[in-house]
Amino acid sequence: VAKGSQKVAQGKDSTNNSNARWIDVEICVLRLENVHTDLLITLSVPRRGIKCEDEGGGEGGQRSEVFKEVLLGFNIKDWSIFD
Repeated sequence: VAKGSQKVAQGKDSTNNSNARWIDVEICVLRLENVHTDLLITLSVPRRGIKCEDEGGGEGGQRSEVFKEVLLGFNIKDWSIFD
């Protein structure tokens, strides 16, 4: 499980940093050994009203409550789709 921030340009001209915004990204990789695969769960949340020149990288640290709920609620109900 990891958390970070990413600078993302908006619109057609992705080289124009004046439209760039920060988004917070949370990821979790689950190893599903019995079906020989990994599963990646991600959550991306834009920081409202904050341009890249206004604020630097992410807050890091703890997972958000929403992401905790996603991870705790994750459940594979039908393993047969992996056969």
